[in-house]
Amino acid sequence: MMISTKYLRARSRPRGPSGSARAAGIALLAVSFVGCDLSKALEVPDPDVATAESLADPTALGVLLAGAIGDFTVGYTGSTGNDSQTSISALFTDELHWAETFPTRQEVDSRNINVINGTMEGIFFTVQRGRVSAARAATAYAALNPTHVNRAEALNLEGFSYVLVGENYCSGVPFSTLTADGSTEFGDPQTTTQILQAAVARFDSA
Repeated sequence: MMISTKYLRARSRPRGPSGSARAAGIALLAVSFVGCDLSKALEVPDPDVATAESLADPTALGVLLAGAIGDFTVGYTGSTGNDSQTSISALFTDELHWAETFPTRQEVDSRNINVINGTMEGIFFTVQRGRVSAARAATAYAALNPTHVNRAEALNLEGFSYVLVGENYCSGVPFSTLTADGSTEFGDPQTTTQILQAAVARFDSA
């Protein structure tokens, strides 16, 4: 049986340090950098998180608008196969038909929706989150750069959020708001007319 000389040469090379030895070396190096205070090893900057302080600046207005566009899109058309105002309203009106295993969607298709329907809870949450994100962006533009055209886009997104809710839900929908400290102020139920008037007010402002 012939054995490749390449194989023999590869086997004859000295092996490097084991994985555990390398890990120990890296850990020792990390400790030498932070000294005796090991908690400093966990104090690393996280540039992907936008803090409240970082958003209170004119240069962050684009971030707020991008977030509003993203949140509105998830509520309107869904993301990664999730339900949305578009898909559920189509299912409710027989533009689409239920043909799978989710019983919560079957309730929508048969117009017999349980009050604890998780699918409906989720899409209501996402459309309201899109509305609040748009309102937050519009408010920030009004305070920091009121004549910028993106303020109009944020107001339009907020207005269309009201239109979606006014068209897809029965009268009596509450609209909550977020305060500056992040707490929720629950709103009173609004009639369909009031909801659509709120949409018109945003479009007029835009």
